[in-house]
Amino acid sequence: MRQHLALPVVVAALALASVAAAQSTEVAPPTPEAVATASAHFERGVRLFEEGDPKLALVEFRRSYEAVPDFRTLYNIGQVELKLGAFAAARRTLERYLAEGGERVPEARREAAKKNLEALQLRTAHLTLRVAVEGAEVTLDGARLGATPLERTMVSSGIHTLSVAKAGFRTTTQDVSLVGGEDRTVALVLEPLPKTAETPRPVEPRGPSTIVWITWATAGLFAAGTLGMTFAWQSADSDLDATKRRLTTREELDEKKSAVETRMGVAIALGAATLAASGVAVYFTLGKGAGANKASASLTPLGIGGRF
Repeated sequence: MRQHLALPVVVAALALASVAAAQSTEVAPPTPEAVATASAHFERGVRLFEEGDPKLALVEFRRSYEAVPDFRTLYNIGQVELKLGAFAAARRTLERYLAEGGERVPEARREAAKKNLEALQLRTAHLTLRVAVEGAEVTLDGARLGATPLERTMVSSGIHTLSVAKAGFRTTTQDVSLVGGEDRTVALVLEPLPKTAETPRPVEPRGPSTIVWITWATAGLFAAGTLGMTFAWQSADSDLDATKRRLTTREELDEKKSAVETRMGVAIALGAATLAASGVAVYFTLGKGAGANKASASLTPLGIGGRF
């Protein structure tokens, strides 16, 4: 296949052709600024191609077509893609060139494009991919083809690396050999990744709560008061016995006896309070405290799921 590259067009010719195309399709004609931009990119593309740099030439021609979508630029784009071995892209571009140009395509250029297309039929193939999972990204030789479901797509013939990937699944890669004119369907299977169970967060041991400390401290104070009052009670009782063994008056004896009874009553009351406070402390330590730890363990989050 010979590559024919269009000669540079001057700004006036490109503008006239673009205006005529706009009128025939009822599209607003390009602005003078857009025409100037397209012409500059077009001329640079021709120069780069002639200097042996088709990759940069392709960029310039595409920029020219973006500025002013003149069908004649598509011919040059197709020729450069053919030069670079991008056969599927060249075939699509030349088919588009003939479709957009229609009757405006010169006969000689039409015949050249048709010969290119006939040759490209042996250098392109069609690929259909079947994957049960939707929304998976499909790449061919590292270039994105699209997302599943991927319908019949034209690709260049040859040996390619086909890859399908999606989050939550193992990436599947397969080499595919395609001959010219082949129409092939490839089925790939995406295997889901195993789900890893989340490890429950360990429950940290909790120390005694404030109320436990308070109840035990209160019980300790009552116990100390009971002990001290018991000694005072015994001391008063000994003093009463000593008074009885010596000469005394009724008033002194009644006073000593009253002191014994008062201290005994206070000691008994403090002893009862000590028992009550100790019981409350034991309740909060062994009962309510343990229940609080259990409740804390049962409320430990194991992970959040669902959709918003």
